[in-house]
Amino acid sequence: MEAKFLTLLRELKNNYSDSLLVQTMDCFRDETNPLDFYQDEENTRESINGQRQNFYVELALDFIDDLNDVPELYFAVWEPTLYFLNTQRKSEFYKTSLDLSNNSDATDFINGFIELEENAAPEIAQYHFNRIEHYVSSYFMGICYLELENYENAIKKNEFFLYYLEETFNASSTDEIDLSQVNDFLTTKWNVYNDLGYLFNRVEDYTNAKKSYESGLEIFDLEDNFKINSVKLESQEIDDFTIFVNNYLLSLEKLGNYSKAIEILNFAIEKTPHDIYYKTKKENFEKKLASASFVDEIINKLFKTKLPFNIGKFEKTKLIAKEKALEDLIVEQIKYGFHVFGRPLEIY
Repeated sequence: MEAKFLTLLRELKNNYSDSLLVQTMDCFRDETNPLDFYQDEENTRESINGQRQNFYVELALDFIDDLNDVPELYFAVWEPTLYFLNTQRKSEFYKTSLDLSNNSDATDFINGFIELEENAAPEIAQYHFNRIEHYVSSYFMGICYLELENYENAIKKNEFFLYYLEETFNASSTDEIDLSQVNDFLTTKWNVYNDLGYLFNRVEDYTNAKKSYESGLEIFDLEDNFKINSVKLESQEIDDFTIFVNNYLLSLEKLGNYSKAIEILNFAIEKTPHDIYYKTKKENFEKKLASASFVDEIINKLFKTKLPFNIGKFEKTKLIAKEKALEDLIVEQIKYGFHVFGRPLEIY
Protein backbone atom coordinates (compact mmCIF):
# COMPACT_ATOMS: atom_id res chain seq x y z
CA MET A 1 0.00 0.00 0.00
CA GLU A 2 1.39 3.40 -0.98
CA ALA A 3 2.22 5.75 1.91
CA LYS A 4 -0.35 8.49 2.43
CA PHE A 5 2.22 11.27 1.93
CA LEU A 6 3.30 9.86 -1.44
CA THR A 7 -0.34 9.56 -2.52
CA LEU A 8 -0.90 13.20 -1.62
CA LEU A 9 2.27 14.23 -3.47
CA ARG A 10 1.12 12.52 -6.64
CA GLU A 11 -2.26 14.19 -6.36
CA LEU A 12 -0.61 17.54 -5.65
CA LYS A 13 1.53 17.22 -8.77
CA ASN A 14 -1.41 16.33 -11.01
CA ASN A 15 -4.16 18.52 -9.49
CA TYR A 16 -2.49 21.31 -7.52
CA SER A 17 -4.50 23.45 -5.09
CA ASP A 18 -3.58 25.49 -2.02
CA SER A 19 -5.81 23.38 0.21
CA LEU A 20 -4.19 20.18 -1.05
CA LEU A 21 -0.76 21.70 -0.38
CA VAL A 22 -1.78 22.40 3.23
CA GLN A 23 -3.06 18.83 3.59
CA THR A 24 0.15 17.39 2.10
CA MET A 25 2.42 19.41 4.41
CA ASP A 26 0.32 18.52 7.47
CA CYS A 27 0.74 14.86 6.54
CA PHE A 28 4.50 15.32 6.15
CA ARG A 29 4.81 16.98 9.56
CA ASP A 30 2.46 14.80 11.60
CA GLU A 31 2.08 11.40 9.96
CA THR A 32 5.18 10.65 7.92
CA ASN A 33 8.37 8.78 8.78
CA PRO A 34 10.84 9.65 6.00
CA LEU A 35 12.69 6.37 6.56
CA ASP A 36 9.64 4.67 5.00
CA PHE A 37 10.51 6.41 1.72
CA TYR A 38 13.22 3.80 1.14
CA GLN A 39 10.63 1.05 0.82
CA ASP A 40 9.65 2.35 -2.62
CA GLU A 41 12.54 4.52 -3.79
CA GLU A 42 11.45 4.87 -7.39
CA ASN A 43 7.95 6.00 -6.44
CA THR A 44 9.35 8.41 -3.83
CA ARG A 45 11.71 10.05 -6.32
CA GLU A 46 8.96 10.38 -8.90
CA SER A 47 6.55 11.91 -6.36
CA ILE A 48 8.82 14.35 -4.55
CA ASN A 49 10.50 15.82 -7.66
CA GLY A 50 8.73 17.96 -10.23
CA GLN A 51 6.40 19.70 -7.78
CA ARG A 52 5.41 23.37 -7.96
CA GLN A 53 7.74 25.86 -6.26
CA ASN A 54 5.16 26.54 -3.52
CA PHE A 55 5.67 23.02 -2.19
CA TYR A 56 9.46 23.46 -1.94
CA VAL A 57 9.03 26.83 -0.24
CA GLU A 58 6.85 25.22 2.44
CA LEU A 59 9.34 22.38 2.77
CA ALA A 60 12.22 24.88 3.06
CA LEU A 61 10.48 26.77 5.87
CA ASP A 62 10.19 23.55 7.88
CA PHE A 63 13.82 22.71 7.05
CA ILE A 64 15.01 26.09 8.38
CA ASP A 65 12.94 25.84 11.56
CA ASP A 66 14.32 22.40 12.38
CA LEU A 67 17.94 23.37 11.70
CA ASN A 68 17.54 26.36 14.03
CA ASP A 69 15.50 24.75 16.79
CA VAL A 70 16.18 20.99 16.78
CA PRO A 71 19.16 20.21 14.50
CA GLU A 72 18.99 16.55 15.52
CA LEU A 73 15.95 16.26 13.26
CA TYR A 74 18.29 16.58 10.28
CA PHE A 75 19.17 12.91 10.74
CA ALA A 76 15.64 11.68 11.35
CA VAL A 77 13.76 13.80 8.79
CA TRP A 78 15.89 15.78 6.40
CA GLU A 79 18.73 13.47 5.46
CA PRO A 80 16.34 10.81 4.06
CA THR A 81 14.10 13.48 2.48
CA LEU A 82 16.98 15.28 0.73
CA TYR A 83 18.32 11.95 -0.50
CA PHE A 84 15.34 11.63 -2.86
CA LEU A 85 15.66 15.07 -4.44
CA ASN A 86 17.50 14.93 -7.75
CA THR A 87 20.73 16.93 -8.10
CA GLN A 88 19.18 20.01 -9.69
CA ARG A 89 16.14 20.05 -7.42
CA LYS A 90 18.30 19.66 -4.32
CA SER A 91 20.56 22.55 -5.38
CA GLU A 92 17.52 24.76 -5.97
CA PHE A 93 16.06 23.69 -2.63
CA TYR A 94 19.24 24.76 -0.83
CA LYS A 95 19.14 28.15 -2.57
CA THR A 96 15.47 28.64 -1.67
CA SER A 97 16.25 27.72 1.94
CA LEU A 98 19.18 30.16 2.02
CA ASP A 99 16.99 33.01 0.80
CA LEU A 100 14.54 32.34 3.64
CA SER A 101 17.02 31.53 6.45
CA ASN A 102 17.63 35.15 7.55
CA ASN A 103 21.28 34.81 8.63
CA SER A 104 20.56 32.20 11.31
CA ASP A 105 22.26 28.93 12.28
CA ALA A 106 20.33 27.39 9.41
CA THR A 107 22.19 29.76 7.05
CA ASP A 108 25.54 28.33 8.15
CA PHE A 109 24.27 24.77 8.04
CA ILE A 110 22.98 25.19 4.48
CA ASN A 111 26.10 27.03 3.28
CA GLY A 112 28.13 24.19 4.76
CA PHE A 113 26.03 21.60 2.93
CA ILE A 114 26.49 23.45 -0.36
CA GLU A 115 30.27 23.74 0.01
CA LEU A 116 30.62 20.13 1.13
CA GLU A 117 28.25 18.45 -1.32
CA GLU A 118 28.13 20.67 -4.41
CA ASN A 119 31.46 22.49 -4.42
CA ALA A 120 33.62 19.76 -2.86
CA ALA A 121 35.24 22.42 -0.65
CA PRO A 122 35.43 20.94 2.87
CA GLU A 123 37.81 23.66 4.07
CA ILE A 124 35.16 26.33 3.28
CA ALA A 125 32.31 24.17 4.61
CA GLN A 126 34.30 23.83 7.82
CA TYR A 127 34.24 27.61 8.26
CA HIS A 128 30.43 27.66 8.14
CA PHE A 129 29.94 24.67 10.47
CA ASN A 130 32.45 26.08 12.93
CA ARG A 131 30.26 29.19 13.38
CA ILE A 132 27.44 27.06 14.82
CA GLU A 133 27.50 26.46 18.58
CA HIS A 134 25.17 23.45 18.56
CA TYR A 135 26.94 20.09 18.97
CA VAL A 136 25.31 18.68 15.81
CA SER A 137 27.70 20.85 13.78
CA SER A 138 30.56 18.66 15.06
CA TYR A 139 29.15 15.77 13.02
CA PHE A 140 29.62 17.77 9.82
CA MET A 141 32.98 19.09 11.02
CA GLY A 142 34.04 15.45 11.33
CA ILE A 143 33.10 14.89 7.68
CA CYS A 144 35.13 17.94 6.66
CA TYR A 145 38.20 16.73 8.56
CA LEU A 146 37.76 13.28 6.99
CA GLU A 147 37.67 14.79 3.51
CA LEU A 148 40.81 16.79 4.36
CA GLU A 149 42.49 13.57 5.64
CA ASN A 150 42.90 15.11 9.09
CA TYR A 151 41.94 11.85 10.75
CA GLU A 152 42.84 12.73 14.35
CA ASN A 153 40.53 15.76 14.42
CA ALA A 154 37.84 13.83 12.57
CA ILE A 155 37.94 11.25 15.38
CA LYS A 156 37.65 13.96 18.04
CA LYS A 157 34.66 15.59 16.34
CA ASN A 158 32.84 12.27 15.91
CA GLU A 159 33.46 11.25 19.52
CA PHE A 160 32.29 14.69 20.70
CA PHE A 161 29.11 14.33 18.64
CA LEU A 162 28.38 10.83 19.96
CA TYR A 163 28.88 11.91 23.57
CA TYR A 164 26.43 14.81 23.36
CA LEU A 165 23.95 12.81 21.29
CA GLU A 166 23.82 10.30 24.15
CA GLU A 167 23.47 13.14 26.66
CA THR A 168 20.54 14.49 24.64
CA PHE A 169 18.91 11.05 24.59
CA ASN A 170 19.28 10.68 28.34
CA ALA A 171 17.89 14.14 29.04
CA SER A 172 14.94 13.79 26.66
CA SER A 173 13.92 10.20 27.30
CA THR A 174 11.01 9.36 29.59
CA ASP A 175 9.69 6.22 31.25
CA GLU A 176 7.54 5.63 28.17
CA ILE A 177 9.99 6.64 25.42
CA ASP A 178 13.70 5.83 25.13
CA LEU A 179 14.98 8.09 22.36
CA SER A 180 18.25 6.17 22.17
CA GLN A 181 16.28 3.27 20.68
CA VAL A 182 14.45 5.29 18.02
CA ASN A 183 15.46 3.86 14.63
CA ASP A 184 16.22 7.26 13.10
CA PHE A 185 18.88 8.02 15.70
CA LEU A 186 20.17 4.46 15.86
CA THR A 187 21.01 4.78 12.17
CA THR A 188 22.94 7.98 12.89
CA LYS A 189 24.95 6.32 15.68
CA TRP A 190 25.62 3.32 13.47
CA ASN A 191 26.96 5.57 10.70
CA VAL A 192 29.25 7.40 13.14
CA TYR A 193 30.63 4.14 14.56
CA ASN A 194 31.44 2.97 11.03
CA ASP A 195 33.16 6.28 10.30
CA LEU A 196 35.16 5.97 13.52
CA GLY A 197 36.23 2.44 12.60
CA TYR A 198 37.54 3.71 9.28
CA LEU A 199 39.29 6.67 10.94
CA PHE A 200 40.96 4.58 13.65
CA ASN A 201 42.26 2.24 10.93
CA ARG A 202 43.81 5.23 9.16
CA VAL A 203 45.78 6.20 12.29
CA GLU A 204 46.67 2.52 12.93
CA ASP A 205 44.70 2.35 16.18
CA TYR A 206 43.30 -1.07 15.35
CA THR A 207 42.01 -1.81 18.85
CA ASN A 208 39.65 1.16 18.80
CA ALA A 209 38.79 0.48 15.16
CA LYS A 210 37.63 -3.01 16.15
CA LYS A 211 35.66 -1.61 19.09
CA SER A 212 33.95 0.93 16.85
CA TYR A 213 32.89 -1.66 14.29
CA GLU A 214 31.60 -3.95 17.04
CA SER A 215 29.64 -1.07 18.59
CA GLY A 216 28.02 -0.56 15.19
CA LEU A 217 27.20 -4.27 14.92
CA GLU A 218 25.41 -4.08 18.28
CA ILE A 219 22.99 -1.66 16.61
CA PHE A 220 22.63 -3.41 13.24
CA ASP A 221 24.02 -6.93 12.87
CA LEU A 222 25.73 -8.31 9.77
CA GLU A 223 22.44 -9.30 8.14
CA ASP A 224 20.94 -5.82 8.60
CA ASN A 225 24.20 -4.24 7.51
CA PHE A 226 24.14 -6.26 4.30
CA LYS A 227 20.52 -5.36 3.57
CA ILE A 228 21.20 -1.65 4.05
CA ASN A 229 24.61 -1.33 2.41
CA SER A 230 24.86 -3.96 -0.31
CA VAL A 231 23.20 -1.81 -2.99
CA LYS A 232 25.85 0.00 -5.05
CA LEU A 233 25.02 3.55 -6.10
CA GLU A 234 25.87 4.74 -9.60
CA SER A 235 28.65 6.96 -8.27
CA GLN A 236 30.30 4.08 -6.35
CA GLU A 237 32.88 1.57 -7.55
CA ILE A 238 32.04 -0.81 -4.67
CA ASP A 239 29.10 -0.94 -2.29
CA ASP A 240 29.20 0.25 1.33
CA PHE A 241 28.90 -3.28 2.74
CA THR A 242 32.12 -4.32 0.98
CA ILE A 243 33.85 -1.21 2.34
CA PHE A 244 32.63 -2.07 5.84
CA VAL A 245 33.77 -5.70 5.65
CA ASN A 246 37.21 -4.84 4.23
CA ASN A 247 37.90 -2.24 6.91
CA TYR A 248 36.63 -4.44 9.75
CA LEU A 249 38.81 -7.31 8.45
CA LEU A 250 41.83 -4.99 8.42
CA SER A 251 41.48 -4.23 12.13
CA LEU A 252 40.93 -7.92 12.97
CA GLU A 253 43.95 -9.02 10.92
CA LYS A 254 46.23 -6.40 12.48
CA LEU A 255 45.17 -7.61 15.95
CA GLY A 256 45.63 -11.27 14.99
CA ASN A 257 41.96 -12.05 15.65
CA TYR A 258 41.73 -14.61 12.86
CA SER A 259 38.81 -16.55 14.33
CA LYS A 260 36.53 -13.50 14.22
CA ALA A 261 37.85 -12.56 10.78
CA ILE A 262 36.94 -16.02 9.46
CA GLU A 263 33.45 -15.66 10.96
CA ILE A 264 32.96 -12.36 9.08
CA LEU A 265 34.35 -13.88 5.88
CA ASN A 266 31.99 -16.85 6.12
CA PHE A 267 29.07 -14.43 6.15
CA ALA A 268 30.48 -12.39 3.25
CA ILE A 269 31.15 -15.55 1.19
CA GLU A 270 27.60 -16.76 1.83
CA LYS A 271 26.26 -13.47 0.45
CA THR A 272 28.77 -13.24 -2.43
CA PRO A 273 29.72 -16.86 -3.21
CA HIS A 274 31.64 -15.96 -6.38
CA ASP A 275 34.00 -13.51 -4.67
CA ILE A 276 37.49 -15.01 -5.06
CA TYR A 277 39.11 -12.35 -2.86
CA TYR A 278 37.11 -13.34 0.23
CA LYS A 279 37.76 -17.05 -0.33
CA THR A 280 41.50 -16.45 -0.68
CA LYS A 281 41.49 -14.22 2.39
CA LYS A 282 39.73 -16.92 4.39
CA GLU A 283 42.30 -19.56 3.36
CA ASN A 284 45.14 -17.26 4.44
CA PHE A 285 43.51 -16.59 7.80
CA GLU A 286 42.90 -20.31 8.38
CA LYS A 287 46.59 -20.99 7.73
CA LYS A 288 47.62 -18.21 10.12
CA LEU A 289 45.21 -19.49 12.75
CA ALA A 290 46.59 -23.04 12.43
CA SER A 291 50.15 -21.73 12.57
CA ALA A 292 49.40 -19.63 15.65
CA SER A 293 47.85 -22.66 17.40
CA PHE A 294 50.90 -24.80 16.58
CA VAL A 295 53.30 -22.18 17.94
CA ASP A 296 51.24 -21.85 21.14
CA GLU A 297 51.37 -25.61 21.62
CA ILE A 298 55.18 -25.71 21.22
CA ILE A 299 55.64 -22.81 23.62
CA ASN A 300 53.45 -24.50 26.22
CA LYS A 301 55.54 -27.65 26.00
CA LEU A 302 58.86 -25.80 26.27
CA PHE A 303 57.89 -23.39 29.00
CA LYS A 304 55.95 -25.12 31.74
CA THR A 305 53.96 -23.01 34.13
CA LYS A 306 56.01 -22.43 37.29
CA LEU A 307 54.36 -24.08 40.26
CA PRO A 308 53.74 -21.97 43.36
CA PHE A 309 56.58 -22.21 45.89
CA ASN A 310 54.88 -22.33 49.30
CA ILE A 311 56.42 -21.40 52.65
CA GLY A 312 56.57 -25.02 53.84
CA LYS A 313 58.72 -26.00 50.89
CA PHE A 314 60.88 -22.94 51.47
CA GLU A 315 61.50 -23.87 55.15
CA LYS A 316 62.36 -27.44 54.17
CA THR A 317 64.85 -26.23 51.55
CA LYS A 318 66.42 -23.86 54.04
CA LEU A 319 66.89 -26.70 56.55
CA ILE A 320 68.56 -28.92 53.93
CA ALA A 321 70.95 -26.09 53.09
CA LYS A 322 71.93 -25.71 56.76
CA GLU A 323 72.60 -29.45 57.12
CA LYS A 324 74.88 -29.48 54.06
CA ALA A 325 76.87 -26.51 55.39
CA LEU A 326 77.32 -28.24 58.77
CA GLU A 327 78.47 -31.44 57.11
CA ASP A 328 81.07 -29.57 55.03
CA LEU A 329 82.36 -27.84 58.17
CA ILE A 330 82.81 -31.13 60.05
CA VAL A 331 84.66 -32.72 57.12
CA GLU A 332 87.11 -29.78 56.98
CA GLN A 333 87.73 -29.93 60.72
CA ILE A 334 88.50 -33.67 60.62
CA LYS A 335 90.73 -33.26 57.55
CA TYR A 336 93.02 -30.83 59.41
CA GLY A 337 93.17 -32.84 62.70
CA PHE A 338 90.76 -30.83 64.83
CA HIS A 339 88.68 -32.60 67.46
CA VAL A 340 85.01 -32.69 66.57
CA PHE A 341 82.50 -32.92 69.39
CA GLY A 342 85.57 -33.42 71.67
CA ARG A 343 86.83 -36.54 69.85
CA PRO A 344 89.69 -37.26 67.36
CA LEU A 345 87.57 -38.52 64.46
CA GLU A 346 88.64 -39.82 61.02
CA ILE A 347 86.86 -39.94 57.65
CA TYR A 348 86.14 -43.38 56.20
